[in-house]
Amino acid sequence: MRHSALIGSALRVNCLPSSRQRAQPSTIILSLSKELSRNSYRPYSSASPNPRRPQPPDVAPSAANPPSTTRPPPLDLPPVPPPNTPKLSQPYFAYLLALGKAYLKFYKTGIRHVYTNTRLLYSFFSSSSPTPNPDPAPTDRPHPSTRAHLHLRERVRHDLRRLPLFALMLLVCGEFTPLVVLALPGAVPLPCRIPRQVEKLLAREEGRRVVWRDIVAAEVGAISPGVGGGEGKNNNNMVARDGLKLRGTTAAAGRGLAMVLGLSAAWRWMPGAVVGMAVEKRLRFLAVDDALLVQAGGAAALVPEEVRLTCAARGIDVLGRGDEELRGVLGRWLRLTDARRLGEEGRRTAVAVLLGVEDRKWNDGWEREFIRFKD
Repeated sequence: MRHSALIGSALRVNCLPSSRQRAQPSTIILSLSKELSRNSYRPYSSASPNPRRPQPPDVAPSAANPPSTTRPPPLDLPPVPPPNTPKLSQPYFAYLLALGKAYLKFYKTGIRHVYTNTRLLYSFFSSSSPTPNPDPAPTDRPHPSTRAHLHLRERVRHDLRRLPLFALMLLVCGEFTPLVVLALPGAVPLPCRIPRQVEKLLAREEGRRVVWRDIVAAEVGAISPGVGGGEGKNNNNMVARDGLKLRGTTAAAGRGLAMVLGLSAAWRWMPGAVVGMAVEKRLRFLAVDDALLVQAGGAAALVPEEVRLTCAARGIDVLGRGDEELRGVLGRWLRLTDARRLGEEGRRTAVAVLLGVEDRKWNDGWEREFIRFKD
């Protein structure tokens, strides 16, 4: 009854003309919250805190932010010559030479960061004595039970998988590597990504989210506004017992969430069961990440670069938006998905709904509806 009441109410509102439409939970996404396994939000590791148990706050930024070496270093480019500079002139060739050197310096620094992060991570698992010249300094070493350590571990894994191919690209292409990586933006370790490459990846992910959310809106509009009432009882083929399915195809819902979460485009060609496992793994990670972030002080504890990365990982568009605006959006996410108030079932529903709706349409009043799903 609780599920059908929320689904019926949201469908009736979502099917109104656009001029009268209010921001309501996207009911199609509710289906995925039921199609995922019951343990989708299991703690990511045994050392992770219980999201339902309030933790003592730790407002130290070091607990929330992984080391700066997990992010790209600054890219200092030489000044662009005047537009009327001849292409074959000595000043223009000097500019190109300085530009190539700047990119090579950036990539070498990024590779050193990957090496530094790897040493830092493996120092947690080594009982041997420290080296005479430890790098980085012990003060940069995050505590094992913090969000900083969680992301250090995940980013090292991410970067090490991409390092061999990128090193080969850098060796073969040299100064032309920035042109090559724009064609293969996902094959580069995070500390080696130039700003244009980062923007291209974000733009591609945001475009995929628009496609999926348009599908959600179209599916909702294709259903009679009477769903949940007497008039909508003929649509039983589209309404599951615990939520609404995408034409009865859970694989489509899984691929849609993979698009929203920014997973690889290759998932669209994978079997539905494989996509579902990848989505579940990402959602479990986000559940633990949220809990550790709240424990570390919330969105206010993040540095600006981490705010943007954290928002993008939750399907929030970041291009063209300021850091403080994104910090506020992230704070709303943490509040609307707080498992301590919603319980695991309520959080699962909240995450599924928020991922299917653009953040500008989120409604703080949804929290009352999410609490109704509390287990």
